[in-house]
Amino acid sequence: MLKKKEKNLKTTFIGVLVEIGLALGFIAAGTIVTLIPYLFGHK
Repeated sequence: MLKKKEKNLKTTFIGVLVEIGLALGFIAAGTIVTLIPYLFGHK
């Protein structure tokens, strides 16, 4: 029972990390897309 709970915790942790990574990726992509025209507009 303890091993199963440990595995579940590990799987949940990995899932959370993946979701955070995806969220950060979307935020970074949005920021880059927003900043590119701004940077080129000032050159």
